[in-house]
This record gives sequence, C-alpha cells and structure tokens, in this order.
Amino acid sequence: MFDGADAVDRGDAVYGQAARAERSRGVVTALRGSVWLGGEEDPLPDHVVLIDDNGDIAEISPFEAGLARDVDDVLGGPTCWIGPGIYDRHVHLCGLDPRDLLPTGVVAVRDLGDPEGHPGPEPDAATGLPVRSVGHVLTASARGSARITAEPVLDSAEKAVAHAAAQHELGAQAIKVGLHDESCASATPPAVLAAAVDAAHERSLPVIARAQTVELVVRALEAGVDELANTPAEVLPDSVVGQVKEARIAVSSTLQMLYASGLGPAAARNAAALIEAGVPLYYGTDQGNIAGRPGVDPRELDRLAQAGLGRDGALRSASYGPLLVGSPARIVVLQDDPLREPAAWWAPLMTISGTSRAFGSGPLDPVALR
Repeated sequence: MFDGADAVDRGDAVYGQAARAERSRGVVTALRGSVWLGGEEDPLPDHVVLIDDNGDIAEISPFEAGLARDVDDVLGGPTCWIGPGIYDRHVHLCGLDPRDLLPTGVVAVRDLGDPEGHPGPEPDAATGLPVRSVGHVLTASARGSARITAEPVLDSAEKAVAHAAAQHELGAQAIKVGLHDESCASATPPAVLAAAVDAAHERSLPVIARAQTVELVVRALEAGVDELANTPAEVLPDSVVGQVKEARIAVSSTLQMLYASGLGPAAARNAAALIEAGVPLYYGTDQGNIAGRPGVDPRELDRLAQAGLGRDGALRSASYGPLLVGSPARIVVLQDDPLREPAAWWAPLMTISGTSRAFGSGPLDPVALR
C-alpha cells in the first residue's frame, strides 16, 4: 500500500527519552504546549518538544524537565496544541507553490500528476517538504484533467509498459492511471490497464487509479490496482464496497473537491460505506488541480469526520506521524486543539519540517510565552 508509513523516517526511541545518537547535538528549539504524539495517544499537557540543530526531535518531556536542557528558543505556550503536521496524499504541485504549504501546517505531500513528468523523490529545496510523486498520469484519452495537461494517452499495452519503465527510471514512487477522461466519455481498455499494472508491479511500483464510476472501480479492482486516487462519485453497491475491502486498497478522500464539483452527496455516501467496511480513507485535497486556498483544509477534515471517522479519526488519517524521538521533526503548532476547534488550521502558529520552519498567520511571541 502506498501510504504515509512509506514516507516517515522513524526513530527508535520512545517518549520521554533523548535519542542516543542525538545527545551530542545542540538543542535549537523548544516547542511548548499540549503535545499529541499521534495515533491513539491522548495529548500530554504542558510538555515541550525539543528539536536539535539537525532538525530531529531530540526529546519530548514535561515543560519544566525539558527546560533543563540548553535551548535557543522556547516557542508556544501551555494553551497551544502541538502535533504531527499534515500529509496531503493528493496534490498537484504544477498548480501550487510549495512555499505556500509549510506555513499552513502541511509537512509532506504526494504529487499525483505532473505534466512535466518530473517524479523525483527529493524534498522541495525551498521548503524541505518530503514529496512523493507519480510523474505523468496515464490517461484514457487526450482530454485529461482541466488543469493537468500533457498526460500520455493509455491506448496500448506497449505504451503502458514503456511508461511504467520510463517513470521508474526517473524515480517515480508510484504509477497513476486515469481510467477515464474528465467527462468519463472515454475509458481505459481492461487489457491495457492490466499491462500497466503488471509493468508497475514488476518494478515494485504501486498503482493509483482515478476511477469515479462503479464500472471503472470494478475494472480497477480486477486489474489489481493498489489505491484509488479519489472517493468514487457514483454510489457503490455493497458488493463493490466489499471487493474494495477484500482487495485491501486505500482511498484518498478529496471529498471537498467532489462537493465543489457537484458530486459530493454520492461521494460522501461512498466514504461512509468504505469507512464502515474498514477501508483506509486518507486525507487528500486535489489542490493544484482545483482553485482555492492552498494548505490544510479543515473542511476536508470535517467531511472525513462526518463520514464516520470522527474528528480524532480524521486527524489520524491526515497526520504525518507519529512524533518519535530521533526522527525528523514534522510538527505543527496551533493556537487551539483542532479536535475542539477545527478552524485552528486556518491560522497555524508555526510549522517545522526538518531544518525548515515557517510561521503561519497566527500570533506567536517566543519571548512572552517563555
């Protein structure tokens, strides 16, 4: 499965202990607040997260104990909320400036379609955001997405195999196949799709499918794809929901985008059925392919919550975590607990991604909050 665990650099230490290899490094920043480590953990009141000069988490401790270490800055305060930043599993960087994402709380993205076909895995040099990419999207006809152009047309098995080989050579972390064009008027033939999936899997690349109708979701399942790029927009029969569960594939949500496109009610019904069946539904926005404010979208989190995850489950589906001592810091500081006030995502105080940091639109006074 092509999910968040693939992108996390995990440490081997646990809460309250400094990572063995990090003890010699200088601690540059202390973030103070109620600290949510991620997963099923409850927030730890008035704690600090210490970040060293390599951008790694050096320690997570109660506030008074943490300040026994030599630090340069103490940012935040006892009423702030600190937790893993957001991992958006469906964006298009061709329509975004990555520098706009970090200040909003986004600490990692998957680029699910680049018309220039540049799928390299390196973090963006200006922001430090980890980026996973599929490069070009194979599509059923020349009429692809409204904003993502120059997609290779998937009209023969030979082209499918050649595309998978070329994207693998360029460093793609997955292959994305559009099973239909924007109007759903043209669909990828099953034999061609099967060739694309086989060629990708031979190279250990998962396949992500854009499939909005029942017929094409079934076609994707029969071909052995690994993930759906969007929640389907035609109501899925219970039998198909069961097939999705049995195939053990995940789905990127993009529910707010589907509502904006007039397809929300059917997608929301599918999301609820998939969640009830135990299918992983992860936070994804389709930003860069749709107009709107870049960054964390609390509306998408609310759509996931309303579909059955609840606010805590929606946050877990979106988080790049957990926070682990010894791993790179991918952390956001908010003015309020987002489970109590989702609008806190509109104005983060600060986001850290490794050695990169960005102040958001919320007020943060490091001197007053010491």
